[in-house]
Amino acid sequence: MKKKILAGILGLSILLPTQAFANETVTFDKLDVPAGKVDLTELPLEHQNKLSERSKVIGSYFDELMNIRAEISSLEIEMSQQRNLGGISPYKLTHLNELNEKLNYYENNSLEIAGLVEIDPDSQDSLVQPFSSKDQVTVDKPKVYFDNDSKLYVGETNWRWTSNSDINNSGNDGIGITNTQETLSIFDFYVNTWDQKGNKYYNIGLNPETSSAGYHLEFNDSSNGATYRGHIGQSWFFFKFYNGTPVNKSVNFNTTYTHTYSGTLIDSVTVGWGTFSIGFIGSNKWDRKNEAAISF
Repeated sequence: MKKKILAGILGLSILLPTQAFANETVTFDKLDVPAGKVDLTELPLEHQNKLSERSKVIGSYFDELMNIRAEISSLEIEMSQQRNLGGISPYKLTHLNELNEKLNYYENNSLEIAGLVEIDPDSQDSLVQPFSSKDQVTVDKPKVYFDNDSKLYVGETNWRWTSNSDINNSGNDGIGITNTQETLSIFDFYVNTWDQKGNKYYNIGLNPETSSAGYHLEFNDSSNGATYRGHIGQSWFFFKFYNGTPVNKSVNFNTTYTHTYSGTLIDSVTVGWGTFSIGFIGSNKWDRKNEAAISF
């Protein structure tokens, strides 16, 4: 009933179960793979196909989440400009409420839409780390989902600029997820970004670095006038625990977003346990971090 109501009111496109859970007999839980980055070409063909199927379904789900967030951000920028000019359109307030309702539906129905079970984080405060004189970027806590279909885990993080005033950039920016203690087998990873107008820039992960602790990607955050393609972004990856799921154990996952500007470039990256060692050419850069403890 919830799907029909919201689809009618907000025009949602919901994946049918036959789309989301095709080829259910192929899973990764008993597949023997190495620690660190897995060579996908060495997987059995049926597992390669399964990973491709699930990446499309899960990618579509995450894309819709981020499309909604990007549209909300774009609308909030417009409303802020209207407020400064003396008033906000009632239509925009109504539309913003509709978008937030739509976002709430997608965030709370990952299982029904994409076969993903979000694993609740342990109760803890976000890591607060001052990084510049302007608190311009919010990085959400990393999340972990269990994919009911493939039996893989999916780690996800996203960020958004809360200011539209400073889009000074030069080289690539960086995003990554790592953990503090568990050896991972990493199958694939993705990063996508959106500009202030809600336009998406697909699969722009550059210079990937991995270890058995996590991964790091760079991405192009260039701007064109007032349009900044790194305004909102998301990264996610498929993984399994090399030594088996750490049942009843809390695992700390950390994410780091790195911004460079005024000629500074990322020169090298090492993915460590719970941290990233990043070398730069130049000194104009800052980062933003967040973390979550998750029990399995």
